[in-house]
Amino acid sequence: MRKLTFILPLTLSIPFVLFGCGGDDTGSDSGTDTSTGDTGDGDGDSGDGDDGDGDGDGDSGDGDGDSGDGDGDPGDGDGDSGDGDGDSGDGDGDSGDGDGDGDAGYCAMGCVEDVDCCPDGAVDCPGDEYPNNWSCSVEGVCEFGGCASDDDCVGGLLETQECHAVAEQPTCLALCEADSDCLLQPGTTCSGVADDDTTYCAAPEDPPCEADEDCGGAGICNFDTGECYCDANEDCTADGADTCVMN
Repeated sequence: MRKLTFILPLTLSIPFVLFGCGGDDTGSDSGTDTSTGDTGDGDGDSGDGDDGDGDGDGDSGDGDGDSGDGDGDPGDGDGDSGDGDGDSGDGDGDSGDGDGDGDAGYCAMGCVEDVDCCPDGAVDCPGDEYPNNWSCSVEGVCEFGGCASDDDCVGGLLETQECHAVAEQPTCLALCEADSDCLLQPGTTCSGVADDDTTYCAAPEDPPCEADEDCGGAGICNFDTGECYCDANEDCTADGADTCVMN
């Protein structure tokens, strides 16, 4: 974001110069320990079994009780599933942390109306044609309409400019193949790469920040990535970059 903050003013400055702007079964098996499993007590002593007071029938009663315990076991299994859902909840929490990291913004020019976005001394700004097609968004941030075609990029000292998008923003660029092609733009090298891989003259990338002061008021330093970012408007104090825009 920091790179775009500095590239855009550079690229825009040129046009202005140019133009001027299973529980039951389990329970039954368990019950066989005292009922069918102990057939010697039931069937072996048929007299006891026929009397109806036999231990075999009584043991079957105990087997039914075990079946009840078997039904209880699946209940415990459902409880485990509940614990599994809880773990999923923890996973969602981690995702929340990831989203938080992705919410870092960048500093841009704030506005109330379109004219607030016009560069000092610009003529016929705001307007419908490049380079005066500035506007103030509903979020209160200046937006540049950019060029519509190569025709918007002619008429000045840099006749070789063409309209190409950089970070999805159509911009008039001085194309190049080597640093020597950028002599008319002091301080630039043939280091810029447009969205369509066209190379253009651009200011060298700034080194990674090591302190908030390295951001020049256009955000605060992310010490892990070496990039400047913002979380609130208070982080943006540079001229032309006084509003934090969240990604």
